[in-house]
Amino acid sequence: MITIGHRPFAKSGITLIELLIAAAISLLIVSVTVGLYISGSKRIAERELFLKKAEAGLVLGIIARDLNCATKVEGTNEVSFFSASGTDTEFILSFYSSIQSPKDRSLRFYDIIKVEYELAPGIGKHYDLTRKILPVASNTNEYEHEFLFRNLVDLNITFYDGESWTSAWDSALSGDLPHAASINLLLPASREPEHISTIIPAGLKFGAN
Repeated sequence: MITIGHRPFAKSGITLIELLIAAAISLLIVSVTVGLYISGSKRIAERELFLKKAEAGLVLGIIARDLNCATKVEGTNEVSFFSASGTDTEFILSFYSSIQSPKDRSLRFYDIIKVEYELAPGIGKHYDLTRKILPVASNTNEYEHEFLFRNLVDLNITFYDGESWTSAWDSALSGDLPHAASINLLLPASREPEHISTIIPAGLKFGAN
């Protein structure tokens, strides 16, 4: 008769306690990783918004300079020397401005430029802001183009006539420049659009020589 000896039960696998400890450690690692990712993403978003605000400040500075030096020019054939109009998707601001002569500080006809700011659809639901300039005394009708800001949420401009604010302007009807312009840039942000705004006095008034 062959007797099969009894062997003690061999312990194998992992216990419930070991499984719970491993799960807790994994959950801790995932929590720390997600926290670091969210924190890093937030810092990146904050930095991007800071840079966009700085860029928007420079853009407002360019617009302010042009509007400060907006002028009612008598030496051109155009009746409308300052106009602003738009639709739900596009906006055009057109006027004459002055630049300092590279040779002297006197204001001459060749110092006058035609300026156009155009807001047009860009990527997705955002807009691109373009600045175009054309020297009045130039022999060409080709504007110089410059992209000022890409992916704006919106651009709102209103004009002050001395009594009230209006969203459109046409000097052919008013016969004059606006007293001031209020500009509001809406920048893309993680939650609500960020507003960057300023009020700019508009206008030099002189005749071109």
